[in-house]
Amino acid sequence: VDEIQTGMGRLGTWWGVDAEGVRPDVLLVGKGLSGGVVPVAAMVATAEAYAPFSRDPYLHTSTFGASPIACAAALATVRAMEEEDTVARAAALGPRILTAVREVCAPYQGGLVREVRGRGLLIGIEFAEEQAVGELLLELISRGVLVNNSLNSTRVLRLTPPALVEDSALDLFLTTLGAALRGTADRMTG
Repeated sequence: VDEIQTGMGRLGTWWGVDAEGVRPDVLLVGKGLSGGVVPVAAMVATAEAYAPFSRDPYLHTSTFGASPIACAAALATVRAMEEEDTVARAAALGPRILTAVREVCAPYQGGLVREVRGRGLLIGIEFAEEQAVGELLLELISRGVLVNNSLNSTRVLRLTPPALVEDSALDLFLTTLGAALRGTADRMTG
């Protein structure tokens, strides 16, 4: 299972599959593993799934594998997440942010906005038209907020707030999102 986007507490559990009760044979993790400080990724596998690799250590090689700096960053990230209870914070914060984003989007539901959905700190706003996402992206960027569309659906604006976001930053984002939605709706209907 690929947990590069959904792992490391993003969904309110260490791994996205935890909430589903799934124990994968192979789990991939990256990006968040170092807290975004240095590039690092890992493949975690059961003994059975890893057996072909252990028989022939040269079956898989990596030019930059086992970097001491990357490994130290990964270890420090996991320790910090445990000490700061980041996963529990994401579990509590996710529903709160999802509810707030739904409230901001409510006036545009059924028109500009098709659906607001999410789990933990991975939230998507689906728009009725692809053009609306581009318009909103530009509107938000012009107001100092960086977001992106979903890579697998260009009609979805992807929100991935950090678990350590402060209330003041969240309030500013929600206010800015509301203003940007108004501006986008005016341009799309005007």
